[in-house]
Amino acid sequence: MKYWRFCEARESMRRTESGELCDGNAELMRKTAGGDFEAFECLYRRFGPALRHFFAKWGLSAESRAELVQNIFADLWEKRAHFRADSSFETYLFAIARNTLGKEMRRARAAAETGRKDYPEHSGQSYNGLSEPEAESYLKELRVAIKRAVSKLTPGQRQALNAATPWISL
Repeated sequence: MKYWRFCEARESMRRTESGELCDGNAELMRKTAGGDFEAFECLYRRFGPALRHFFAKWGLSAESRAELVQNIFADLWEKRAHFRADSSFETYLFAIARNTLGKEMRRARAAAETGRKDYPEHSGQSYNGLSEPEAESYLKELRVAIKRAVSKLTPGQRQALNAATPWISL
């Protein structure tokens, strides 16, 4: 499901009288940069669900997703004056989200490698919010889906996949 289904962000794109494309979200961000908290709340309502969905696709727990979205919007408010008015707000916001996700993944990997128990995503008791039995069931389903997808590949594609991923037995 595309993240646009979760917000009215696309509806904000319109053409001006001169025919130029106008990004209503960028306009809201310009108002936010001027200190308009209502405009900021509107952006949060529009894009909060889309960001949570974006992070969900990467397997983060609901708690982690909510925390990351909150952190992104807190940073956005603090750095609101740095938004370039000639750029797309969506591109700007999702670049921040991708960078935040990268930082989160590096932090989670470091926590897993050091065996830290204070990081709930990798505590050994759960994986991405799933209990161990749920995670095992999910992995079994994933393996079946992968085998099904690999079986549809041509022999050449399968050979390329095996060469690119030698650590995975397909």
